[in-house]
Order: sequence, then structure tokens, then C-alpha cells
Amino acid sequence: EGTQNLNALTAHLEEHVGPVKDVMHEICSDFIHCDILHVEPSAKYPFHTLVTSGMSDRPMNVPDGLEHLKLAEVYLCLP
Repeated sequence: EGTQNLNALTAHLEEHVGPVKDVMHEICSDFIHCDILHVEPSAKYPFHTLVTSGMSDRPMNVPDGLEHLKLAEVYLCLP
């Protein structure tokens, strides 16, 4: 399942943000395998984009009414 999510996230990022330059693979985890995808700055998105892949394999505890957000990844933009 983790590879399927990684492939889907990579395709989504490359379609909407830009080419994934690097994937930082987690080496050891007790709960999930979480990689970090890196997209370099471009004219359209002038910052480094980092996105996790794997965190959404396990649901988070969320407040009532926000159940649709229980499976999420982290998206971070850096100068």
C-alpha cells in the first residue's frame, strides 16, 4: 500500500506543482513508512515543496465533524 500512495502522491505533485527531484526514504519506523518528496522551486512555485508520503496510511484522531480529514499528509513550502 505504501508504494501505491507514494506513486499516487508523486503523480499528483508532478501534475500540479512540478517534478519530484528527490524522495527521502525513511529507514526505520515502528508504525508507518513515511517518505518525504521534494520538489525544487520553479517560476510558478518559487519555494522548495516538501510532502510526506505514508502518514495517511494510519488515521489520526480528529474532532467530531472532521472525519473526512483523518487521513492526511504534511505539505510544507520553504523559501
